[in-house]
Order: sequence, then C-alpha cells, then structure tokens
Amino acid sequence: VVELGNQQTLMSPAEGAVEEVFVGVGDRVTVGQTLLTLRNPQRETALDLQQLKIEQQEANLRRQQQRIIEAQEQLTTSEAELENLSGLLEQGAIAQTRVNEQETLVRQSRAALRDAQLEVETTQLTLQELRLEQQRIQQELQDTVIVAPITGVILGVAVKDGDGVEIRNPLLTIGDAREEYIDMELSTLNAAKVAPNQPARISVIGPEPEIFMGTVVSLYP
Repeated sequence: VVELGNQQTLMSPAEGAVEEVFVGVGDRVTVGQTLLTLRNPQRETALDLQQLKIEQQEANLRRQQQRIIEAQEQLTTSEAELENLSGLLEQGAIAQTRVNEQETLVRQSRAALRDAQLEVETTQLTLQELRLEQQRIQQELQDTVIVAPITGVILGVAVKDGDGVEIRNPLLTIGDAREEYIDMELSTLNAAKVAPNQPARISVIGPEPEIFMGTVVSLYP
C-alpha cells in the first residue's frame, strides 16, 4: 500500500455519468490540468429550459417596451389636444364637457403608461431571477470538469468512461510523488536485516519499471 503525505481523493461534485477520463495511474499532472469530465443530463436539460424561459421573457420585454413608447406617444397627443381644447374653451368656442372628456382621455393615457412601465419593471425582475438561476446551473455544469488541485501523480482512478456516479463518490486520487510512504510486509529473515534510517531501494514492477531511493522511517513491533 502506497500512502502519500500530500494526497487528495477527488469526489464527484454531483450525480451524473463519467464522460471521459483523461489520465491514468502514474501520470504526472499539474495544477489546473483537466483530469476527467462528468455529464449531468438533467442539469443540461434544465439549462436548455432556462435559456428558453429567458428568451421568452426577453421577447415579452421588447413588446412591453414598445407599448411604453406607444403609451407615451398617446399621452403626448392627448395632452396636446387637451391644451388645445382648453384654449378653445377660454374663447368660448367649445363646451366644458368636451374638455372634461379630453381630461378623462389624458388620465387614461397616463394610467396606461404607468401600467406599461410597471409591466416592464416586473419583467426585468423576472429576467434577473432567471439569469441568476441560469448562472447557478452553468456553475453546476462547470463543476463537472474535474481539474488537478495540486501538481503531482495520479495514484488511483476509481471510475472509467460511462460509469454512473453519485454525489461524493470517489473519482481519483492524486498526490505529491516526492513524499511516498510504502508499507510492506517482510519475512522474518529479511525483517532482521532492516533498521530505522537505513537507506532503501524500491523497485516498481510494471511496463515501465523504475527504481526509487529512500530511507526506512520506522518498524512495527
């Protein structure tokens, strides 16, 4: 069993499936290097739906903003007509009832403008909430890109392409290869030849065998 002093086991940040593993045991990696990616179909679908909601609200906002322009134009026309009629009333050219009718139209135009402005404010708030939720979902999807938190060596890979994972499932282990501690069992004959602080040579057997020099740290009773 090999134990590293600076060792980290990376866990799945969410439920999903392993899309692709880019590293294998023994690979040396640097901080920030992509190690594997996960897929979360449910959150990807949620992101698509969220984008659709945003586009619908954006279209709604454009229509409401156009209504504000139209309401403003109507109010300007109504106010101008009221001013004109007020002048005619002073001249005695029209009856007071005609001016009263126009004043009612002006009040209705102002109310329509306020309603249109309120609708725009409400839609803008809704859009803000939708975009915040979109950012949250995007962040969740970004978290499915697993990167190396330290520079070191891949000590173990617990998953492969296509594997389903739950939140907090182990994905892989990375450590600092400069601080390896090896626990090993020795025969009685060999154990008698070993002492603390004794130099040791460790041979790694495999396709690419390596030899590492080290020091005996401690012996079990």
